[in-house]
Amino acid sequence: MIKRIFPGMETYQYYPFFYKHKWLLPVCWLYRLLRVVFQRERRERILREADAVRKVKV
Repeated sequence: MIKRIFPGMETYQYYPFFYKHKWLLPVCWLYRLLRVVFQRERRERILREADAVRKVKV
């Protein structure tokens, strides 16, 4: 779960501004979190993924 919240540096190549300015990574984490909170499609996808992980663990 931690890797999903704070992904590795290879993920940030899709965010060129944050990749160039690594000191702003906490802003990127907040941006990613807010996108999940405010975009229904992303929120539903995350919930489906969490449900799938929960089923595999059992």
